[in-house]
Amino acid sequence: MQGHTSFEPAASSAKHLVLVGAGGVHIQLLQALAKRGAPNLKITLVSPDPQYWHAPRLADWMMGSYTLTQLAFPLAELLARCSGEHLAKRVKSLDVSKQQLVMNDGSLLPYDALSIEVGGDSDQKEHEANLPGSIQHGLWIQPMERFTSLWPQIVDLARKKSMRIAVVGDGQIAIALALGLQQALVTDSLAKPCRVSLISGASLPLAYSPPRMQAQVLNLLKSREITVLRDRCSSLGEGEAALDCGARLASDATIVALLAPFPSWVLQSGLAKHASGMIDVDAQGQSTSHARVFLSKYQPVNLAGPAGYDLAWRLGHFLDLPPSEKTLNAPDDGQSTRLFLPTGARKALGYWQNMCMNGTAVWHAMRSADDRALRRAGLEST
Repeated sequence: MQGHTSFEPAASSAKHLVLVGAGGVHIQLLQALAKRGAPNLKITLVSPDPQYWHAPRLADWMMGSYTLTQLAFPLAELLARCSGEHLAKRVKSLDVSKQQLVMNDGSLLPYDALSIEVGGDSDQKEHEANLPGSIQHGLWIQPMERFTSLWPQIVDLARKKSMRIAVVGDGQIAIALALGLQQALVTDSLAKPCRVSLISGASLPLAYSPPRMQAQVLNLLKSREITVLRDRCSSLGEGEAALDCGARLASDATIVALLAPFPSWVLQSGLAKHASGMIDVDAQGQSTSHARVFLSKYQPVNLAGPAGYDLAWRLGHFLDLPPSEKTLNAPDDGQSTRLFLPTGARKALGYWQNMCMNGTAVWHAMRSADDRALRRAGLEST
Protein backbone atom coordinates (compact mmCIF):
# COMPACT_ATOMS: atom_id res chain seq x y z
CA MET A 1 0.00 0.00 0.00
CA GLN A 2 1.38 3.42 -0.93
CA GLY A 3 0.13 6.75 0.33
CA HIS A 4 -3.53 6.94 1.30
CA THR A 5 -4.85 4.19 -0.94
CA SER A 6 -7.28 1.42 -0.17
CA PHE A 7 -6.24 -1.73 1.62
CA GLU A 8 -7.08 -4.67 -0.62
CA PRO A 9 -7.42 -8.26 0.60
CA ALA A 10 -4.74 -10.57 -0.85
CA ALA A 11 -7.15 -12.77 -2.76
CA SER A 12 -10.13 -11.23 -4.53
CA SER A 13 -12.23 -14.38 -3.98
CA ALA A 14 -11.55 -14.43 -0.24
CA LYS A 15 -14.04 -12.94 2.16
CA HIS A 16 -12.58 -10.28 4.40
CA LEU A 17 -13.20 -10.27 8.16
CA VAL A 18 -11.99 -7.15 9.95
CA LEU A 19 -11.57 -7.14 13.73
CA VAL A 20 -11.17 -3.82 15.55
CA GLY A 21 -9.58 -4.21 18.98
CA ALA A 22 -7.22 -6.80 20.45
CA GLY A 23 -9.24 -7.78 23.52
CA GLY A 24 -10.09 -11.18 24.92
CA VAL A 25 -13.17 -11.77 22.75
CA HIS A 26 -11.20 -11.28 19.53
CA ILE A 27 -8.28 -13.36 20.84
CA GLN A 28 -10.71 -16.22 21.46
CA LEU A 29 -12.20 -15.66 18.02
CA LEU A 30 -8.78 -15.86 16.33
CA GLN A 31 -7.96 -19.08 18.17
CA ALA A 32 -11.32 -20.61 17.21
CA LEU A 33 -10.82 -19.67 13.54
CA ALA A 34 -7.28 -21.07 13.63
CA LYS A 35 -8.68 -24.37 14.90
CA ARG A 36 -11.48 -24.63 12.37
CA GLY A 37 -9.46 -23.47 9.36
CA ALA A 38 -10.91 -21.12 6.74
CA PRO A 39 -8.67 -20.94 3.65
CA ASN A 40 -10.94 -18.49 1.82
CA LEU A 41 -11.15 -16.07 4.71
CA LYS A 42 -8.90 -13.03 4.96
CA ILE A 43 -8.55 -11.69 8.53
CA THR A 44 -7.25 -8.25 9.50
CA LEU A 45 -6.84 -7.25 13.15
CA VAL A 46 -6.84 -3.48 13.60
CA SER A 47 -5.08 -2.38 16.78
CA PRO A 48 -2.40 0.21 17.55
CA ASP A 49 -0.43 -2.43 19.46
CA PRO A 50 0.57 -5.86 18.05
CA GLN A 51 0.19 -7.39 21.50
CA TYR A 52 -2.60 -8.56 23.76
CA TRP A 53 -2.29 -6.93 27.20
CA HIS A 54 -3.74 -9.04 29.99
CA ALA A 55 -5.27 -6.45 32.31
CA PRO A 56 -5.99 -8.81 35.27
CA ARG A 57 -2.22 -9.16 35.75
CA LEU A 58 -1.49 -5.44 35.85
CA ALA A 59 -1.66 -5.09 39.65
CA ASP A 60 0.51 -8.19 40.10
CA TRP A 61 3.04 -6.70 37.68
CA MET A 62 3.14 -3.52 39.77
CA MET A 63 3.87 -5.63 42.86
CA GLY A 64 6.63 -7.57 41.09
CA SER A 65 4.80 -10.91 40.84
CA TYR A 66 4.91 -10.88 37.02
CA THR A 67 7.35 -9.63 34.42
CA LEU A 68 6.36 -7.52 31.44
CA THR A 69 6.57 -10.58 29.17
CA GLN A 70 3.92 -12.23 31.36
CA LEU A 71 1.66 -9.22 30.94
CA ALA A 72 1.92 -8.52 27.19
CA PHE A 73 1.58 -11.29 24.59
CA PRO A 74 2.67 -10.85 20.95
CA LEU A 75 -0.07 -11.81 18.50
CA ALA A 76 2.03 -12.57 15.42
CA GLU A 77 1.99 -16.35 15.93
CA LEU A 78 -1.74 -16.53 16.66
CA LEU A 79 -2.50 -14.41 13.58
CA ALA A 80 -0.23 -16.59 11.44
CA ARG A 81 -2.18 -19.72 12.46
CA CYS A 82 -5.36 -18.28 10.98
CA SER A 83 -3.65 -16.47 8.08
CA GLY A 84 -4.42 -13.13 9.66
CA GLU A 85 -2.63 -9.81 9.47
CA HIS A 86 -2.15 -7.01 11.96
CA LEU A 87 -2.82 -3.40 10.94
CA ALA A 88 -1.25 -0.90 13.38
CA LYS A 89 -3.67 1.96 12.77
CA ARG A 90 -6.67 3.61 14.37
CA VAL A 91 -10.11 3.95 12.86
CA LYS A 92 -11.27 7.45 11.92
CA SER A 93 -14.76 6.61 10.67
CA LEU A 94 -17.04 3.77 9.55
CA ASP A 95 -18.93 3.93 6.25
CA VAL A 96 -21.57 1.23 6.58
CA SER A 97 -23.10 1.97 3.17
CA LYS A 98 -19.79 1.21 1.41
CA GLN A 99 -18.74 -1.49 3.90
CA GLN A 100 -15.42 0.11 4.69
CA LEU A 101 -13.43 1.72 7.48
CA VAL A 102 -11.59 4.99 6.99
CA MET A 103 -8.29 4.84 8.88
CA ASN A 104 -6.52 7.67 10.67
CA ASP A 105 -4.13 8.14 7.72
CA GLY A 106 -6.99 8.34 5.20
CA SER A 107 -6.57 4.81 3.83
CA LEU A 108 -9.64 2.61 3.32
CA LEU A 109 -10.23 -0.85 4.70
CA PRO A 110 -13.16 -2.72 3.09
CA TYR A 111 -14.84 -5.64 4.84
CA ASP A 112 -17.34 -8.42 4.29
CA ALA A 113 -17.89 -8.68 8.04
CA LEU A 114 -16.76 -6.29 10.77
CA SER A 115 -16.40 -7.10 14.47
CA ILE A 116 -15.75 -4.31 16.96
CA GLU A 117 -14.64 -5.09 20.52
CA VAL A 118 -15.75 -1.99 22.38
CA GLY A 119 -13.94 -0.70 25.47
CA GLY A 120 -10.44 -2.09 25.10
CA ASP A 121 -8.81 0.90 23.48
CA SER A 122 -9.56 4.38 22.20
CA ASP A 123 -7.63 7.48 21.28
CA GLN A 124 -6.91 10.38 23.64
CA LYS A 125 -9.79 12.52 22.36
CA GLU A 126 -12.25 9.81 23.41
CA HIS A 127 -10.67 9.62 26.88
CA GLU A 128 -10.83 13.39 27.31
CA ALA A 129 -14.48 13.54 26.28
CA ASN A 130 -15.35 10.82 28.81
CA LEU A 131 -13.44 12.42 31.71
CA PRO A 132 -12.38 16.05 31.12
CA GLY A 133 -8.81 16.80 32.15
CA SER A 134 -7.85 13.14 32.30
CA ILE A 135 -5.27 13.30 29.51
CA GLN A 136 -3.27 16.14 31.04
CA HIS A 137 -3.84 15.38 34.72
CA GLY A 138 -4.55 11.63 34.84
CA LEU A 139 -3.06 8.33 33.76
CA TRP A 140 -5.41 5.92 31.97
CA ILE A 141 -4.50 2.25 32.23
CA GLN A 142 -5.18 2.03 28.48
CA PRO A 143 -3.15 1.76 26.43
CA MET A 144 -1.26 -0.43 28.88
CA GLU A 145 1.99 -0.04 26.97
CA ARG A 146 1.92 3.63 27.96
CA PHE A 147 0.79 2.95 31.53
CA THR A 148 3.57 0.44 32.18
CA SER A 149 6.15 2.86 30.81
CA LEU A 150 4.94 5.68 33.11
CA TRP A 151 4.33 3.71 36.34
CA PRO A 152 8.07 3.77 37.26
CA GLN A 153 7.86 7.59 37.27
CA ILE A 154 5.16 7.44 39.95
CA VAL A 155 7.38 5.11 41.99
CA ASP A 156 10.27 7.56 41.65
CA LEU A 157 8.05 10.43 42.85
CA ALA A 158 6.88 8.32 45.82
CA ARG A 159 10.52 7.92 46.83
CA LYS A 160 10.92 11.69 46.96
CA LYS A 161 7.72 12.77 48.73
CA SER A 162 4.59 11.47 50.40
CA MET A 163 2.11 10.82 47.60
CA ARG A 164 -1.67 11.12 47.45
CA ILE A 165 -2.88 8.71 44.77
CA ALA A 166 -6.45 8.25 43.52
CA VAL A 167 -7.82 5.37 41.45
CA VAL A 168 -11.02 5.98 39.47
CA GLY A 169 -13.18 2.90 38.87
CA ASP A 170 -15.36 0.36 40.66
CA GLY A 171 -14.55 -2.88 38.88
CA GLN A 172 -12.25 -5.76 39.63
CA ILE A 173 -9.22 -4.25 37.88
CA ALA A 174 -9.64 -0.84 39.57
CA ILE A 175 -9.79 -2.43 43.04
CA ALA A 176 -6.82 -4.66 42.27
CA LEU A 177 -4.86 -1.57 41.18
CA ALA A 178 -5.71 0.33 44.38
CA LEU A 179 -4.59 -2.63 46.50
CA GLY A 180 -1.61 -3.38 44.28
CA LEU A 181 -0.12 0.11 44.11
CA GLN A 182 -0.60 0.57 47.86
CA GLN A 183 1.26 -2.68 48.54
CA ALA A 184 3.94 -1.91 45.94
CA LEU A 185 4.74 1.41 47.65
CA VAL A 186 4.37 0.17 51.23
CA THR A 187 6.87 -2.63 50.60
CA ASP A 188 9.29 -0.30 48.78
CA SER A 189 11.89 0.58 51.43
CA LEU A 190 12.72 3.82 49.61
CA ALA A 191 9.14 5.07 49.23
CA LYS A 192 7.61 7.68 51.52
CA PRO A 193 4.23 7.04 53.19
CA CYS A 194 1.36 7.34 50.71
CA ARG A 195 -2.40 7.75 50.86
CA VAL A 196 -4.59 5.89 48.38
CA SER A 197 -8.22 6.67 47.54
CA LEU A 198 -10.66 4.72 45.36
CA ILE A 199 -13.33 6.79 43.59
CA SER A 200 -15.88 4.07 42.88
CA GLY A 201 -18.82 6.02 41.49
CA ALA A 202 -22.31 5.63 42.94
CA SER A 203 -21.86 1.90 43.61
CA LEU A 204 -19.83 0.10 46.21
CA PRO A 205 -16.68 -1.60 44.86
CA LEU A 206 -17.46 -4.96 43.20
CA ALA A 207 -21.18 -4.24 43.43
CA TYR A 208 -21.92 -7.17 41.07
CA SER A 209 -20.06 -9.73 43.21
CA PRO A 210 -21.52 -12.04 45.89
CA PRO A 211 -22.15 -10.22 49.21
CA ARG A 212 -19.53 -12.29 51.04
CA MET A 213 -16.85 -11.36 48.51
CA GLN A 214 -17.85 -7.71 48.55
CA ALA A 215 -17.71 -7.60 52.36
CA GLN A 216 -14.21 -9.11 52.31
CA VAL A 217 -13.06 -6.54 49.76
CA LEU A 218 -14.46 -3.62 51.77
CA ASN A 219 -12.79 -4.92 54.94
CA LEU A 220 -9.51 -5.34 53.08
CA LEU A 221 -9.64 -1.81 51.67
CA LYS A 222 -10.38 -0.46 55.15
CA SER A 223 -7.53 -2.43 56.74
CA ARG A 224 -5.12 -1.00 54.15
CA GLU A 225 -6.44 2.51 54.91
CA ILE A 226 -7.63 2.95 51.33
CA THR A 227 -10.42 5.53 51.33
CA VAL A 228 -13.48 4.58 49.27
CA LEU A 229 -15.45 7.51 47.85
CA ARG A 230 -18.89 6.57 46.52
CA ASP A 231 -19.21 9.39 44.05
CA ARG A 232 -18.55 9.92 40.37
CA CYS A 233 -15.36 11.63 39.28
CA SER A 234 -16.50 14.45 36.98
CA SER A 235 -13.13 15.91 35.95
CA LEU A 236 -9.44 16.06 36.77
CA GLY A 237 -7.39 19.18 37.36
CA GLU A 238 -3.93 20.14 38.54
CA GLY A 239 -3.39 18.11 41.71
CA GLU A 240 -7.05 17.27 42.25
CA ALA A 241 -10.04 15.19 41.21
CA ALA A 242 -13.47 16.85 41.12
CA LEU A 243 -16.51 14.86 42.27
CA ASP A 244 -20.16 15.20 41.28
CA CYS A 245 -21.06 16.31 44.81
CA GLY A 246 -18.85 19.38 44.38
CA ALA A 247 -16.00 18.16 46.57
CA ARG A 248 -12.42 18.12 45.33
CA LEU A 249 -9.98 15.39 46.27
CA ALA A 250 -6.31 16.32 46.45
CA SER A 251 -4.32 13.90 44.31
CA ASP A 252 -0.70 13.93 43.19
CA ALA A 253 -1.41 11.10 40.73
CA THR A 254 -4.79 9.90 39.47
CA ILE A 255 -5.04 6.52 37.76
CA VAL A 256 -8.13 6.00 35.60
CA ALA A 257 -9.26 2.37 35.46
CA LEU A 258 -12.48 2.80 33.47
CA LEU A 259 -13.36 1.02 30.27
CA ALA A 260 -12.33 3.03 27.24
CA PRO A 261 -15.26 5.19 26.04
CA PHE A 262 -17.57 3.97 23.28
CA PRO A 263 -15.91 5.14 20.04
CA SER A 264 -17.55 8.19 18.50
CA TRP A 265 -16.87 6.79 15.01
CA VAL A 266 -19.21 3.89 15.83
CA LEU A 267 -21.94 6.13 17.25
CA GLN A 268 -21.74 8.42 14.21
CA SER A 269 -21.68 5.62 11.64
CA GLY A 270 -25.40 5.38 10.94
CA LEU A 271 -25.89 2.05 12.73
CA ALA A 272 -29.34 1.82 14.31
CA LYS A 273 -29.55 2.95 17.94
CA HIS A 274 -32.00 2.11 20.69
CA ALA A 275 -33.66 4.61 23.04
CA SER A 276 -30.56 4.99 25.23
CA GLY A 277 -28.57 6.30 22.27
CA MET A 278 -26.31 3.25 22.10
CA ILE A 279 -25.99 0.93 19.11
CA ASP A 280 -28.88 -1.53 18.81
CA VAL A 281 -27.74 -5.16 18.54
CA ASP A 282 -29.43 -8.51 18.92
CA ALA A 283 -28.64 -11.09 21.59
CA GLN A 284 -25.56 -12.23 19.64
CA GLY A 285 -24.19 -8.71 19.20
CA GLN A 286 -25.19 -8.30 15.54
CA SER A 287 -26.36 -4.86 14.42
CA THR A 288 -30.11 -4.79 13.88
CA SER A 289 -29.72 -2.44 10.90
CA HIS A 290 -26.48 -3.63 9.25
CA ALA A 291 -26.01 -7.38 9.47
CA ARG A 292 -22.33 -7.25 8.52
CA VAL A 293 -21.41 -5.42 11.74
CA PHE A 294 -20.95 -7.17 15.10
CA LEU A 295 -20.19 -5.56 18.45
CA SER A 296 -18.97 -7.05 21.71
CA LYS A 297 -17.88 -5.64 25.04
CA TYR A 298 -14.16 -5.76 25.84
CA GLN A 299 -13.18 -8.56 28.22
CA PRO A 300 -9.83 -10.11 29.12
CA VAL A 301 -9.55 -13.72 27.94
CA ASN A 302 -10.08 -15.20 31.41
CA LEU A 303 -13.38 -13.32 31.85
CA ALA A 304 -14.69 -13.47 28.29
CA GLY A 305 -16.46 -16.81 28.83
CA PRO A 306 -17.53 -18.36 25.53
CA ALA A 307 -18.05 -14.98 23.80
CA GLY A 308 -15.26 -15.35 21.25
CA TYR A 309 -16.21 -18.94 20.40
CA ASP A 310 -19.86 -17.97 19.99
CA LEU A 311 -18.81 -15.11 17.73
CA ALA A 312 -16.69 -17.51 15.64
CA TRP A 313 -19.73 -19.75 15.12
CA ARG A 314 -21.96 -16.78 14.25
CA LEU A 315 -19.43 -15.31 11.80
CA GLY A 316 -18.79 -18.69 10.23
CA HIS A 317 -22.51 -19.09 9.58
CA PHE A 318 -22.88 -15.51 8.32
CA LEU A 319 -19.88 -15.73 5.96
CA ASP A 320 -20.93 -19.21 4.79
CA LEU A 321 -17.61 -20.77 5.79
CA PRO A 322 -17.12 -24.53 5.35
CA PRO A 323 -18.28 -26.60 8.34
CA SER A 324 -15.63 -26.97 11.02
CA GLU A 325 -14.07 -30.39 11.60
CA LYS A 326 -13.06 -29.34 15.12
CA THR A 327 -15.27 -28.24 17.99
CA LEU A 328 -15.50 -24.51 18.59
CA ASN A 329 -17.09 -24.92 22.00
CA ALA A 330 -15.33 -23.07 24.81
CA PRO A 331 -14.09 -25.53 27.46
CA ASP A 332 -15.55 -24.87 30.91
CA ASP A 333 -13.43 -25.69 33.94
CA GLY A 334 -15.66 -23.83 36.36
CA GLN A 335 -13.79 -20.57 35.95
CA SER A 336 -17.04 -18.70 35.32
CA THR A 337 -18.15 -19.46 38.90
CA ARG A 338 -14.91 -18.22 40.45
CA LEU A 339 -13.77 -14.72 41.28
CA PHE A 340 -10.18 -13.78 42.04
CA LEU A 341 -8.63 -10.52 43.18
CA PRO A 342 -4.88 -10.00 43.74
CA THR A 343 -4.34 -8.43 47.16
CA GLY A 344 -0.57 -8.46 47.68
CA ALA A 345 2.70 -9.89 46.42
CA ARG A 346 1.69 -13.43 45.39
CA LYS A 347 -1.47 -13.21 47.47
CA ALA A 348 -5.06 -13.12 46.32
CA LEU A 349 -8.66 -13.17 47.49
CA GLY A 350 -10.81 -15.87 45.93
CA TYR A 351 -14.50 -16.77 45.92
CA TRP A 352 -16.07 -20.02 44.77
CA GLN A 353 -18.67 -22.46 46.04
CA ASN A 354 -19.91 -19.83 48.52
CA MET A 355 -16.47 -19.67 50.16
CA CYS A 356 -14.11 -16.70 50.36
CA MET A 357 -10.42 -17.20 51.12
CA ASN A 358 -7.29 -15.08 51.03
CA GLY A 359 -3.61 -15.95 50.82
CA THR A 360 -0.75 -17.41 48.82
CA ALA A 361 -2.53 -20.67 47.96
CA VAL A 362 -5.40 -18.68 46.44
CA TRP A 363 -2.91 -16.67 44.35
CA HIS A 364 -1.45 -19.88 42.93
CA ALA A 365 -4.97 -21.12 42.14
CA MET A 366 -5.66 -17.79 40.41
CA ARG A 367 -2.45 -18.07 38.39
CA SER A 368 -3.24 -21.65 37.32
CA ALA A 369 -6.72 -20.65 36.14
CA ASP A 370 -5.23 -17.63 34.37
CA ASP A 371 -2.59 -19.73 32.62
CA ARG A 372 -5.22 -22.21 31.41
CA ALA A 373 -7.35 -19.39 29.97
CA LEU A 374 -4.35 -17.93 28.15
CA ARG A 375 -3.31 -21.31 26.73
CA ARG A 376 -6.86 -22.00 25.52
CA ALA A 377 -6.76 -18.66 23.74
CA GLY A 378 -3.55 -19.65 21.95
CA LEU A 379 -1.24 -17.54 24.12
CA GLU A 380 1.71 -18.91 26.04
CA SER A 381 2.28 -17.86 29.66
CA THR A 382 5.76 -18.31 31.14
